[in-house]
Amino acid sequence: DNEKTIDPQSIIHSLSIGDDATLIFKDKTNGIENELTVTNNSVYRMSAKSQLFFTHRIERDSISEDSFSRYSITLRAINRNNTRSTIILGDSNVKHIKFGKGRNTFGDAMPGAKKTAYHIHDINPSDCIGYCNAVLHVGINDLKDYSKGRREDDPAPDDIHSHFKNLTAKIEEIQTLTPHTRIHLSPVLPTGEVS
Repeated sequence: DNEKTIDPQSIIHSLSIGDDATLIFKDKTNGIENELTVTNNSVYRMSAKSQLFFTHRIERDSISEDSFSRYSITLRAINRNNTRSTIILGDSNVKHIKFGKGRNTFGDAMPGAKKTAYHIHDINPSDCIGYCNAVLHVGINDLKDYSKGRREDDPAPDDIHSHFKNLTAKIEEIQTLTPHTRIHLSPVLPTGEVS
């Protein structure tokens, strides 16, 4: 279920045919289990990302060894190009980057998504779940006295140590949530506004 070829934004559907069974979902962080009875011709769905947070299995005690007959058909969106799936989290410098088909895009060879993150605090580590690559292109706005989205509790523009510490914390969160994602960090590009 954790194939790198699964589309990270997809939904996984499972069709249960035959005898009833108990499906157990276990939270990987706290061990809490939840049960779901899957009946004949029932369908349940999960996001591809859910597999990073939960394990699932059929409860052996819920099936009779003598006469049990159950089949599960699972439908996933799989594409070999998803092994290159990439999410870009960045400021306005990445606004013209496009994924998908057509002119001026990465095309089918590198599926992905782009999320706006003007500042380090805007990086949402859960956006990276399921992607093979995460490109972080942030930081220049953190070095300005004024920029869109700047908060009062943000470190001063010249407090490089605090900005580095905040960025490191975000990277560690991404690595904890999705340890197989490769993280690529763009250097802060100089502009006329920052000295």
